Amino acid sequence: YELDILKLAQRYTKRWAEQLPKDGPPIELYVVGIHGGWIEEDVMDACPRIRLTACDVNPNANSAIQRLLAKFPDRVAFHKVEAHHCDWTPPGRANTYDVVFCFEVIEHVPDDVRMVEEFLSLLKPGGELLLSTPIAEYWVAPDATKRHHWHQHVRAYQPEQLWELLWSHGFRGDI
Repeated sequence: YELDILKLAQRYTKRWAEQLPKDGPPIELYVVGIHGGWIEEDVMDACPRIRLTACDVNPNANSAIQRLLAKFPDRVAFHKVEAHHCDWTPPGRANTYDVVFCFEVIEHVPDDVRMVEEFLSLLKPGGELLLSTPIAEYWVAPDATKRHHWHQHVRAYQPEQLWELLWSHGFRGDI
């Protein structure tokens, strides 16, 4: 399931990047959970204005970062998250980013409220958050998060729950 969602996110974000004007100031993109880096590579190929800062707790993300650094040496930075999924904001980078991508990550984070607050602090006024997470009824039994972590998920969202979390922090838009 998760890989299918990431493929959809890759197609959507590539189309998004292809529609951006090729000239103009840099577009600052912050990515939480870089996975294989393929989404980021596609959007950076599609729009040379995109500058990427990525963060991840997974040591396997290093190979994706190294590949992106080799291909886009002046357009990629990495922020290593260490404090138990709680230090998402690079120091001094509040109100810096035009867009935040967070695909299939928020369900792994113990403090989802703090994470959404961090997203809000990272974004410039009018910035965009593109986020995905598995829908609860499609991946677990109703009490699964009480019994065990499913692929290290610490929670399962119903669409209304995710919408309420985002809406309560000032995010508006489509789900």
